[in-house]
Amino acid sequence: MSQSPLLKSGLKLDNYVRDLPQRFNKDKLGGTNATLKETFVDPHVQRRGDSTRYPLSTVLAEWLVDSSRRQLAITAEYGRGKSTAMLKFCTDWAMRYVKTGGSEERIPLLIELRGQNPAESDPLTFLSAWAARYALNPKQILNLIEGTPSCGACIWPT
Repeated sequence: MSQSPLLKSGLKLDNYVRDLPQRFNKDKLGGTNATLKETFVDPHVQRRGDSTRYPLSTVLAEWLVDSSRRQLAITAEYGRGKSTAMLKFCTDWAMRYVKTGGSEERIPLLIELRGQNPAESDPLTFLSAWAARYALNPKQILNLIEGTPSCGACIWPT
């Protein structure tokens, strides 16, 4: 068995997989009766050096099946929908994960920074609070990020 399935097999992603669709499909947006599912519009992006606009979902789908260790950075001004788009992407992954009983796809880890600076602490300390929300072992998450090209949208500052 390769390293990737070994790392994944020890993860108990149930809480994480349940939380993502709840947040996207059912949680109400502040002060309204609307959900993200009801209001989401797929954003369009430009690739560096290319003026063509592409649906972000298409770019993410291509990246998801890319077997290289290529990372993907999504940048935009505050309030442009980066976190919402990533929640949608991770929710779609979670639905496939439930349907297939755990897929061989990359595991996207939605770790929202929102006022945190991961460079101010060591990676294990930074991941601990996030992992605790889902009853995950932060060391296993760090091993997944560092140890396998099957990791999801893992961009770690150096």
